[in-house]
Amino acid sequence: MNGTFYNTIDILFFSFIILVIIISYSLVCYNNLQLAAKYRMFMAVSILVIVVLDFLSRIEFPFSKSVNHVILYIVNYVYFVLQPLPVCIGMMYLFSLFSEKRFSMRYYFILLLPFIAGCIVMIYSLFTDFVFYIDDNNMYNRGPGVLVYSFANYFYIIPALYVLIKHRDKVKRQILLVIIIYTLIPLVGSLAQLLNYGIITAWPAFTIALLLGFIFLERRKTERDYLTGLLNRQSFDVKAYSRIEQYDKKGSFALIVIDLNKFKFINDEFGHAEGDNVLQDAALILAHSISTSDIIARYGGDEFVILFETANAETVEKIIERIHHNFALWNIKKNLPFSLSLSAGYAIYDPKKHKDFSCLFDHADEMMFKMKEVSHKASL
Repeated sequence: MNGTFYNTIDILFFSFIILVIIISYSLVCYNNLQLAAKYRMFMAVSILVIVVLDFLSRIEFPFSKSVNHVILYIVNYVYFVLQPLPVCIGMMYLFSLFSEKRFSMRYYFILLLPFIAGCIVMIYSLFTDFVFYIDDNNMYNRGPGVLVYSFANYFYIIPALYVLIKHRDKVKRQILLVIIIYTLIPLVGSLAQLLNYGIITAWPAFTIALLLGFIFLERRKTERDYLTGLLNRQSFDVKAYSRIEQYDKKGSFALIVIDLNKFKFINDEFGHAEGDNVLQDAALILAHSISTSDIIARYGGDEFVILFETANAETVEKIIERIHHNFALWNIKKNLPFSLSLSAGYAIYDPKKHKDFSCLFDHADEMMFKMKEVSHKASL
């Protein structure tokens, strides 16, 4: 066995260890994982199985030549059958970054099409050696269709681009980075291995992409509210204080403080599960009412805050009016035994009036409570 063999084994072993760590971490907290994180774990499992098969296809078994021939054929056959699976699960993962809703069976079928097509091709290859064959010396050889088969596995790039274009108004820069990681790195690694027979870069590239995405999203999770997916209070405060420091460069900005009306009544009368649903829906309504450049957070309980890059009071009031309108549309659409409404106050940052962010927040919060009193009196 030459140095190239040992280098290959080292790379596969490195990938194996990383994947085991990611899977182990995910299994420990599986019940608390969001849908996207579960797909990420399933993707890691599928890559781990393929890495093990890749390793087995490169070693010599202590059996007879005929037995080794059968083992090598089975290992390589299963390897190629499973090859499209990480790609398909990766697409499910990317879709789930945009929505926590579970897919219907129709979407699962569409996303699994590359895997289904791959199975059909591999059945054909059983009789024609279309993808690969094991010669009389028990050496693996590429078949005439291996490049076509492997390139076809990257069919997922088309729906990935479609999703990105369709949801471009919702895509934050951070999510865009994850999409680039999960498409570009594996694609480059796979192309390098396909076009340079003998090197191994495909599955290590998948593993590196998975690791980078894992680190990035775990870090991002610490900045987010677990229920709504919005920024949490600590992360918002950091961004707000940072924005104040940039006042001389960027100018003034506005802060809106929002509090849901009669949320305690909803929680007490309809249960905490319904209360959680209301908070999640409220977060979605608010997020869809603003642009991706604005900063929104769940500040605590049923209180939300939004930071806008505007110093125009009329513009802020129009935004608040739009939010009220979207809440009214939600009430009509849901037709629940209660109505969801809000009270909002705002303040525009002025360094002469606001010595720091807490002072700015207090002014906006004070206005919000005045609006809540008006709303309460109007409902009597």
